[in-house]
Amino acid sequence: MLGRGAIQFYINGPPPIAKATGPPYLVNLINSQDSPDNNTSSEQSLKSDGLKQDLDSLVNKTHNPLLTLRSMRILDLFPDKLIIDENKVSFIYKSAFGVKSIHSVLIENITYVEAHTSLFTGCLVVTDSSNYRHPIELKIENLRKDAAIRARKLIQGLVHAKTLKIGFSQLSPYDVENNLEELGRVTGED
Repeated sequence: MLGRGAIQFYINGPPPIAKATGPPYLVNLINSQDSPDNNTSSEQSLKSDGLKQDLDSLVNKTHNPLLTLRSMRILDLFPDKLIIDENKVSFIYKSAFGVKSIHSVLIENITYVEAHTSLFTGCLVVTDSSNYRHPIELKIENLRKDAAIRARKLIQGLVHAKTLKIGFSQLSPYDVENNLEELGRVTGED
């Protein structure tokens, strides 16, 4: 330890001097007082308007689902529900009257989609890999056979489109659904 009044030698020069830190609004306040014109406030309002529009479009995409499916009521006393929109896939499991569990998976976190079919029914399995060490398999059973296959195509198309960062804002919902199903189709599939 160095005592009081001791001389310190630095090999690479003196240590850097710490800058004053504080909330970001202080920096903006200081900058706006230094410059006579308030261009920063107009820039900030434009940025906040752009963020609000982005948030509004994201909410609209969520409120307009591409596909909604229910398990068949004949085989399931409390039918489960699957909702697919442009940003996420939601599984709603019902176990009793008023008792339900909701699991949502962002399209970016889906790594695997499969559909199992029998003579009349189908099952859809989606793997959520938001936690890479412990991926979660979400399954909805007792779907109609064609509905399970259609949901798999749509989810696979959404995953592929999100990977390529393709936007759907210019297309109608009907065109989005048809194009995504075609994108998720397996070659040689009926």
